[in-house]
Amino acid sequence: MQPTEKKFVDGMMFKRPKEGTPSFVKGNISIKLNEFMNFIAQNKVVGEEWMNFTLKESKGGKLYLELDTWKPASKGTEEEKKVIDASEIPF
Repeated sequence: MQPTEKKFVDGMMFKRPKEGTPSFVKGNISIKLNEFMNFIAQNKVVGEEWMNFTLKESKGGKLYLELDTWKPASKGTEEEKKVIDASEIPF
């Protein structure tokens, strides 16, 4: 499996809360609409309803968002997906 190229999210950023902010506030997300809409148009997968992002921290401590391109492995053939009847289990 080859590592996928990292895709940093254009037009969206996460900021840590300012000092004195209540503890239930974990951060802020800002979206620059034109840049983000262009990013979506360039990276949207046909047929997908969702686009996922991962919040990461750089070695320098800066937070950034990366496009999550993970896809589950194939779930097998239709025959392998067949549901087993409980009466077929030998124990």
